[in-house]
Amino acid sequence: MNKQIRYFLVINCMVLYCLFSGAQTISNASNILDNDDFCETVSAVFKEYPIQFSNVKGVVSYQSSAIMKWDARLCVPNAIECLVSSNKVPKDALYWRCKILQVDSLEEAHSLLVRLVDRVKKCSRPFSATFESAEPLPQVSEISDSYIHVMKCNQQKDSRYKDLIAAVSMVREKSIGKWSLILTIGKTEYEF
Repeated sequence: MNKQIRYFLVINCMVLYCLFSGAQTISNASNILDNDDFCETVSAVFKEYPIQFSNVKGVVSYQSSAIMKWDARLCVPNAIECLVSSNKVPKDALYWRCKILQVDSLEEAHSLLVRLVDRVKKCSRPFSATFESAEPLPQVSEISDSYIHVMKCNQQKDSRYKDLIAAVSMVREKSIGKWSLILTIGKTEYEF
């Protein structure tokens, strides 16, 4: 009897943990995206682009002949991971990338993707820029395992921003069964 009770308690604890950890991730989305710190961070990253994110690069976390990655000193509060990366292959790229959050469902990921695109556009206003995309956002039914929405910076006052893009992506990570929302800012491998 004692073994059965212990087994029952362990299973219930695991179920409760899974339920509440998923709910916490979803509720954190509003805390992350709607927080003023989000826009302050994104605006600061935009401003770092012309100087190659020199004040954002932290400690080198990976280096090869084709790629160099740094831990980012500037990260969206409560995000999963932020880094700065320089790629030489397939083409020269330098960007800041932040895995902002993970959610369980495609519908939730799509809803957050739409909100994230809107927030990035609003965050660009303090430095007199707009971000425009040639493509409309897709319907949730049009997405399979990933989607990238690329927006080009339109900053008329400063030509140093002419190659700047912001890419908002959602990727299904099959190994953990979650959708990740990722923001990338810089000169990237993505074409506009």
